[in-house]
Amino acid sequence: MEAGKYQNGYEYVKMGKNTSKRKILVIPGLNDEMVRSTRYPLYLRYHYRGLQNRQIIVASRKEGLSQDITTEEMAKHYKEIIDEEGPCNVLSVSMGGFIAQHLATKTDKIEKLVLGFTGTKLGKSGRTKIKDWIDLLKKDKTSEFYREVAGDTFSGLKKPLYKLSSTALWKTFSRPPKEDLIACAEACLEHDTTKEASSIETDTLMIGGRNDDFFPENIISETAQRIGAETRYIGGRHAAFQQNSSEFHDESRRFFDR
Repeated sequence: MEAGKYQNGYEYVKMGKNTSKRKILVIPGLNDEMVRSTRYPLYLRYHYRGLQNRQIIVASRKEGLSQDITTEEMAKHYKEIIDEEGPCNVLSVSMGGFIAQHLATKTDKIEKLVLGFTGTKLGKSGRTKIKDWIDLLKKDKTSEFYREVAGDTFSGLKKPLYKLSSTALWKTFSRPPKEDLIACAEACLEHDTTKEASSIETDTLMIGGRNDDFFPENIISETAQRIGAETRYIGGRHAAFQQNSSEFHDESRRFFDR
């Protein structure tokens, strides 16, 4: 494993095997502004264990983002990373999928693209939830914010467990400034690639959660149609990429290995 920073200030963790298979660049979602995952490489190695038949690069956004930053601006930062790393596959989730859509229109160095739990824009329920999250953060109700996130995104028997443990759990982890989280959440509200999606020519797979309040099936279907992407669904709500990560990564690996 290797950890470091790119010239643009984005942190990375590299893991897996250097093989002839195309490397994977992971663009995380808003959860990366809640817990900076690149500070915990052993967790990442475990989380992405099903994809390590090749090199995986998880790239976190830098701290101190502009307060009016957009997902398109973030895509320019990730393009700088791809220009440095060379051709790759891209695995993205949630807000990372917003960024990846812009990125796919700015470079021809993406061989295959997975858009997980995302779309050209947020669904109505997702917009409402994120506005509520921003309101809690601006009122410094951090503990309540993390409980709300867990309650809004996880499902099944684990949902109450995540809600009960979320505040204590996230307090122990390294987190970027609250202002970065607010800026990224507001960027999600502004994101709309309805027009740009039809110009994406990259071979693309969309994976959604069957009960995702943020990106319901109609949003995913419309996005897939515009891109010409394949679609798959796995059980769970918006956090299914974490809660059911093995299934999500299995679908992604089969797509990348074709």
